[in-house]
Formats: sequence, structure tokens, C-alpha cells
Amino acid sequence: MKILFIGNCSPKSTSLQRFNWMRQLGHDIAAVDSNRFFPFTYQLPLWKRVENRLGIGPSFLALNRQVLAAAQVSSCDLLWVEKGVHLFPQTLAACRKYCSSLASFHLDDPFTRRGSKGWRHHLAGMSYYDVLFVSKKAVALDCLQRGARCVYETFSGYDPHLHRPVTRDLPIPALSGSVIFIGHYEAERERFLEAVLNVTPHLFVSSWGWEKCRSTKLRQAGVLHCEGLWGDDYAAALSQAGIALGLLTRNHRDLHTSRSFEIPACGGFMLAERTVEHLLLFQEGVEAEFFADLVEMVDKVKYYLAHPDEARAIGQRGRQRCLESGYGYDKCIPRWLEFAMNPRGRMRSDFELLVQGKAP
Repeated sequence: MKILFIGNCSPKSTSLQRFNWMRQLGHDIAAVDSNRFFPFTYQLPLWKRVENRLGIGPSFLALNRQVLAAAQVSSCDLLWVEKGVHLFPQTLAACRKYCSSLASFHLDDPFTRRGSKGWRHHLAGMSYYDVLFVSKKAVALDCLQRGARCVYETFSGYDPHLHRPVTRDLPIPALSGSVIFIGHYEAERERFLEAVLNVTPHLFVSSWGWEKCRSTKLRQAGVLHCEGLWGDDYAAALSQAGIALGLLTRNHRDLHTSRSFEIPACGGFMLAERTVEHLLLFQEGVEAEFFADLVEMVDKVKYYLAHPDEARAIGQRGRQRCLESGYGYDKCIPRWLEFAMNPRGRMRSDFELLVQGKAP
């Protein structure tokens, strides 16, 4: 299949992981790297932040020109757009002349009050896509109400090449007895992490945005690391930690996240919020552990720090579930691409298939 891929191809993005898997699966694929126009950084210069807020400017115009030119040259079977917040509806309309099918893929929630302005172009151009791939039931239903032709609700997935058991030295004290959380800052997460700190001083928090943390307790404990972990360091931290937390973003209506797969795929012990999707993906107490509230989380942190062999066994069974159920990109992407070229009905859900006891 001939594919024109539009997305962030920086080494820190999951978009690049999906691009690489499409290429490895034998497809003739070319990319327009949106990172050249909108760099993957959370410290943008003022003019770039203004441009993003307005939804127009030199970077927008340059990216849309390049996408249209690439579509004209490639005459591809599939235009695959990752989080197409920078593409104008008229660009998508023009691309339909040159590409047999258009597909959008994103893991975020375009309909949140905080994020909707940044998604204005995507929402306006939604009907030009033959299929929208999303990872949230609520988002899928909202897309249908806004005029999407077809929506496919699927898993976030993981990269089998990257997310696997890794052992290496990391600058994290007592890692095997630590609780780690790798994920961006959200104010609501402070109380969960403060509760962990009441149980153990061996807490490690890493990713962008934690410089905004308001908790004096977390700041003074020195557990916040804003630089993030990437590549093998990321996999090693998940593999070797005593407990890897899976906290959701309620503003995005999460019922699972990419970490829901990445942690167990690395053989790590995942302690995550209990949701209907987590319970479909992993057997509680066997392949992962879940909690409903702060009290249950603290109880399970205490228990599994005191019983590391049980935690490791659960992590190993969680990895096996990832492999057997085909949660990796090696299994998901062929299914996605086939559906993108042959959309059927207005809605498909991998989770509905799991409810029915069927494999996606």
C-alpha cells in the first residue's frame, strides 16, 4: 500500500513509532513531518504560542502547502494524519482528489473545554476523513454527532520494539523498591502522589509540566523530574520499578492510556485506576492491579511493596497478555490500515468485540 503519513516524527513521539511499523510491515510510505513546523516542545517561543492560539500563521500555511504538494506528487492509496490539528479543512478537501482514502488517528479529546480551540481545524474538517481512529468511547460518539463519516474506537497500543523488558542502570535510587509515575502534570494527580509519599520515600515522577506542581511536599521531597525518560531508559524504568502507577486524565475522559499497555508490555507491575476498559484489557489481580480511590491505592502500594515477588509475577503475566491479545502495533496497525481502506458502517469498537469475547 502507498501511504502518505502526516505526523510528528520526532524521536519522542508515538507517531514515529507507528510510522516505523507501517514501513516495517512493507508499505511504501512517505512522511511530512509536522515537527518541522510545530516542534515537539513545551517551551515554545511567544510568537509560536500566539500562532497556535489563533490557528493561523506562517507555520500553518507552510505545513498545509507541503501536505498538499506531497499528496499531488504521491497519488497515494491512503493519507494517514496523526492529530491533524494544523490541517485546514480545504487542504483535506483538496487531498481527496489525489488520495483514495483519508484517515485520522489521535489519542486525545478534541471536545474538552481546555483543548477545543486548538482542535478547531480538525473539528471543522472531520467530515473529509473516511475514518477517524480514536481511543475513547466518548470521543467516538461526539465525532459521530459532529458529522464524522465513520469512527473506529481502538486501543492506544504499544511499540513491541521499544516496550519490552530492559535492564540497565538508571539514576533512580532503590528502583526495584520504588513507585514511579511517568506522565505529564495534572493538578489532580498531586494528591495521589502525596499519598504514595506518605507510604515510601522512594517515589519517582517524570515527564513534562511538573515544574507547575503546587505541592510543597512533593517539591521538597525531590521526587519530581521534568526532563522525562525516553527510549530504553523509559522501558527500563517501567521494567525495573517496584510499582508503576497508571493515572488517567479525567479532562480527556480517559478509560485507558498508552501507559496502560506500555507498562505491562515492559513486564512492569501496573497499578492503575479501575475502569471498564482496564478490566477488559487485563485480569485484575492476575495481569495488573487496579484501584477505585485513594484509600485502595494506598493499601495496594503498601501490600505490593511488601510482596515484590507477587508484583513481579503479575507484571510477567501482564506482558504475556499483551503478546497473546495483540495489543502491540505489529498486530493493531495491519487491522487499522485494512479498515482505513475499506470502512464499514459508521462505528467500530475493538472494546465492543472484547465484551463479546471476540478478538479484534
